[in-house]
Amino acid sequence: MKIRTLDEEDFKKLLPKLIDLYIEAYRDLPEYGYQNRNETKRYLKWLYRGDPQGFIVGFEGEEPIGFISCHSNWWDSKLEKIIGEIHEFVVHPSFQRKGIGNALFEESIKYLTGKGLTTIGLWVGENNEKAKRFYEKREFRYIGSWGKWRRMIKDYGNS
Repeated sequence: MKIRTLDEEDFKKLLPKLIDLYIEAYRDLPEYGYQNRNETKRYLKWLYRGDPQGFIVGFEGEEPIGFISCHSNWWDSKLEKIIGEIHEFVVHPSFQRKGIGNALFEESIKYLTGKGLTTIGLWVGENNEKAKRFYEKREFRYIGSWGKWRRMIKDYGNS
């Protein structure tokens, strides 16, 4: 597996495959992800524009098999500071439990902490037990809920 960011041309070229990947990853959790191609396309473009260097993709050969999107300049109004924010994280179901997610996640943390950020935040679905366990194993802690979403953060300042 290769992990890399995408320049704008690569992103545009790979967008149809990234849409397919996203929709497949949320097939069994439709309440947490877009299932419409146009909505998904708009969402993925928003993610990429927000922080192109924080849009990190895992490849098997030339095929994207997972990606994580994070922003290195995210204002958290509750914490009242700029934090690193993980917005999206998907791995194709047939490639899960093979270390790909862990590698993508670690690459995003390296990117965010390399920007000097010490607090990383994310939202995870209340009923997405697998994802909640993934983050809890990495010492993210629950700080509140909003509807079907659970807010989790981790302070990397003392890690």
